[in-house]
Amino acid sequence: MALVCYVKSLRISTVSDERWLTAWHIPLTFIQDFTNNSSLKRRWLSDTYEPVVYTDVVDKPDRWIICNHKAFGYYRVDYDEINWDLIQNQLQTNHTQIHVLNRAKLIDDAFNLAVKYQGYIPTSLNMTYKRALDLTAYLKKELDWLPWETAYRNFEKLQNLLLGTEAGALLNSHIQSLALHLYDLYSFNEDPLDKHLDLLLRTIVVKIACGTNFAPCVKEVKKIFDWKKIWYGEDESYVDYGKRFSRITPNLKSAIICTGMKHFGTAHHFHFLIGRYLSTNVATERGHILSGLTCTNDILLLRR
Repeated sequence: MALVCYVKSLRISTVSDERWLTAWHIPLTFIQDFTNNSSLKRRWLSDTYEPVVYTDVVDKPDRWIICNHKAFGYYRVDYDEINWDLIQNQLQTNHTQIHVLNRAKLIDDAFNLAVKYQGYIPTSLNMTYKRALDLTAYLKKELDWLPWETAYRNFEKLQNLLLGTEAGALLNSHIQSLALHLYDLYSFNEDPLDKHLDLLLRTIVVKIACGTNFAPCVKEVKKIFDWKKIWYGEDESYVDYGKRFSRITPNLKSAIICTGMKHFGTAHHFHFLIGRYLSTNVATERGHILSGLTCTNDILLLRR
């Protein structure tokens, strides 16, 4: 059985004159066992445009091989169907056997190669959106931030492309099913002892849950976004809206504003947020507000 990986290095020049076309020697790494450094093989991709075959980097022909150890190199990697299947099976059975940096890189490579495959220039022999999405099925067990951050960025691109379509609804259901275990772990409740990566992962989880209309997430936002409780006092007397707005944790502010405007936002909320945008000098908060305001379903508000 042959295991094949295809290295996709962008060697592009904006100059048409062949004298200025440049190629480089690129370091390549191959590994079949992350617990055994002796299985790490190092080779060079020569400065030619011809395919290079290495027959001495596979120790176990029946086991997956990962190219670009710990995502050290700046290039895409594609595999033959056999190796993609072996990698997918490993992720499903025990994803920790593949280093977290490579788990993230596999997801990113898969989605980017799938995009090219579907376009006018087919740069992947074996990658499709179906295979890329199948590869993410293991995320139901993933607890590390980096693979989730990578998956979220690529999911978001597909969601924007499929917005309002039946395929988009199916994609949202798939994404939501992958993140439910994390929503149970994180939800909206920040802990003072949370590590930085925990805070980042919670942000992604809430964005996915609310962005795919997960009912408990939307319900939680409704509590936060309630006009009387947040923007006015409990007795409906006017209070300092700036202080109440500031109570929303910065890490979740964008997701909360977006979900709130999408499901419960009124002209009052919109104008309050515009006022907040104009009154703050904090660039990140201005970004959160602008991003959230675009989620409103009231087109007339956006045209004002």
